[in-house]
Amino acid sequence: VSERAIGTRNCAAVQGAMSLEAALRAALGGSGLVLRRGDRANFIVSAGDDGDGAGAEVVVIGRSADGYFAVASSSATRTDTAIIDTPQSVQTITNELLKSRQAITAEDGLRLASGVTLDQRGLTTVPVIRGFEAPVMTDGLVGNNSSTSSAGLRIPTIGIEQVNVIKGADSIIAGAMRPGGVVDVTRKRPQARRVTEMLFRYGSFGDHVVSVDMTGGTGLADGLSYRLIGSIEGSRESFGGYDGRDAYYVSPSIGYRSGSLDLVAGFEQNDQRQPVLPLAISTETGPVETGRMIGHPTDFRSLRTSLLYYDADITLSNAIRFSSKSQYQTSRARVAQNEVSILSPAALFALTYQRYSDERLRQFSTANDFHFDFATGAVTHRVLAGGSYQYGRSQASDSQFNIDFGSLLTMPFEPVGPAEDVADMRTVSNSTQFYLQEQASFGAMHLIASISRAEVRTRRDQDAANRDVRWLPNAGVLFKLTDSMSLYGNYMTSFSSQALFQLENGEVAPPVSSNQQEVGLKMFFNDQRAFLTLAGYRAAARNVVFSLPNGRFAVNPGSTVTKGIEADVNGRIASFLNASANYTYTTVDRSSVSLEQEGYLFSLPKHTYNAWITADLFQRSGQKLSIGGGATGRSGYSGPSYRPFEMPGQVSFDATAIYNVGNLTFNATIRNLADRRLYGDYAQSGVVVIQPGRTVALSLNAKF
Repeated sequence: VSERAIGTRNCAAVQGAMSLEAALRAALGGSGLVLRRGDRANFIVSAGDDGDGAGAEVVVIGRSADGYFAVASSSATRTDTAIIDTPQSVQTITNELLKSRQAITAEDGLRLASGVTLDQRGLTTVPVIRGFEAPVMTDGLVGNNSSTSSAGLRIPTIGIEQVNVIKGADSIIAGAMRPGGVVDVTRKRPQARRVTEMLFRYGSFGDHVVSVDMTGGTGLADGLSYRLIGSIEGSRESFGGYDGRDAYYVSPSIGYRSGSLDLVAGFEQNDQRQPVLPLAISTETGPVETGRMIGHPTDFRSLRTSLLYYDADITLSNAIRFSSKSQYQTSRARVAQNEVSILSPAALFALTYQRYSDERLRQFSTANDFHFDFATGAVTHRVLAGGSYQYGRSQASDSQFNIDFGSLLTMPFEPVGPAEDVADMRTVSNSTQFYLQEQASFGAMHLIASISRAEVRTRRDQDAANRDVRWLPNAGVLFKLTDSMSLYGNYMTSFSSQALFQLENGEVAPPVSSNQQEVGLKMFFNDQRAFLTLAGYRAAARNVVFSLPNGRFAVNPGSTVTKGIEADVNGRIASFLNASANYTYTTVDRSSVSLEQEGYLFSLPKHTYNAWITADLFQRSGQKLSIGGGATGRSGYSGPSYRPFEMPGQVSFDATAIYNVGNLTFNATIRNLADRRLYGDYAQSGVVVIQPGRTVALSLNAKF
């Protein structure tokens, strides 16, 4: 602390359990010292308004991330609350953890959180949390279309600060959703200190990545900073013999900090063209491979998104803050591929057809909140009042043609081109949420309660608009046994519209009603350099629509229920060991579901686990050598009684070596070290995705 910066000022004493920000604002009230936000959970105290703080003497308090774990997250409650004080399971995948794994995008790191499996069968990868499809947010804003809103998962690692996996049916943060949880991808923000980072990566199948991240003060005005992130990826071919992939990403942004205002505005262009994934046939005796490509080498899926966004934070007083964020996105998603539906797994006899779909989407999302911090006697309060809105307009065509029947051993597959004279389907949807949330702390007790009103309006083509409205209460309680250990429990509710599904009787499907109960333990250890979360949960969704064999839809009269236990450990578990490990035990309760309906529920493996550990071998004279490895595995899962199949359990092993010298980091990683045959988490229409065999990646990261 600089005496010249602080001078002779005195601050008030603060007593009680409260957030770091609330305590600082209460202490600094009337002192003449200014508190403003740094990056994420950091705060800067200075003697006055000095813009971005360049050259000023300041005190920086707090930290958002430390190696493989994060201390705080604003994703779960829309407030900067320490994770150990949040009565909810939250796993944060830091940028450092993503880089140590040589993850290319956010999607590559999702298995580092418990309870997460990935459905890779569609246009984009869909995260599944606790057995339910999870929405994907970017910087706390959720999109309005599942096929394109998950574009946040395709942001390259160099542009990501962290990925938050928030468990539970929290309608305040994601609006209409299922009860499993939500993924929030947080972008890097402009900063005043000048930093340039470059990444060069080369791997199997000729996969190459060149990325750059530049940030610093503009020199044009106090408090004005910039950030420019760009990345190019390509490959000669893909696993399975399909054509290679191409990806282009650019994201310039401007930041401005002055006194009470913290503003970021930016643009993002993300173009992805990916080959389809190779397939095996799921049978009663396990997966069977045909020995040939199912499809044509040119089959592809592409997603192009353009996005404008801003994020503003205005401190009105030491007790009141206003935050506002919005984004406008246009996107185009295309699929051109040969598809199959297995009719006889034993004979490898299938229905084959060519599919070409083209969807254009425009969507707008915004969230605006007031934050109030105050105390009534020994009780401190943090109140959040606000609302969010999402609008989406899509125009889509989906055609299936050249239908044929035959053996997959001899069936010819041809390139897929655009279909002609296909009518577009137009859909407009509006989602509105108003919410009020109270966090109250008294001694070791921390309570959180909220109520929200969610409304979804959907209209397809010339049909009448459908309107679904729900009041959704949430509550949680956390008790701090010590400063480093907490017990918590919560009850959460949510709903999601199914207005685009028409039932056999011609009526529109009712919305899904969801709820979740969770209890758990959170604990720091190793001098608060590592973090443990243990959680037990029950998640239920009622009125889930499923497709009938005749192509129509029906509503499950019972509830789809998953129950489980999760364990996560992240951080420096010893002076020389960094670790990220998780385990999940899951059961699916189908007691109220008929055998016919059973096959349309997610078939979850009972056991999933992931571990990644790096050890520092030596560190001296600006050099450090680390080696590491990990395992990712799951138990087997089975198909429904009317189309039985068995998927075996599996485990893959990875290894890495990391060498740091000065500002350079060299990384060599081997995935699937034993070159085992691996399969996807879900099987559908008698097929399952085949995962890559052994792959090698070499990278050089330079930071200066």
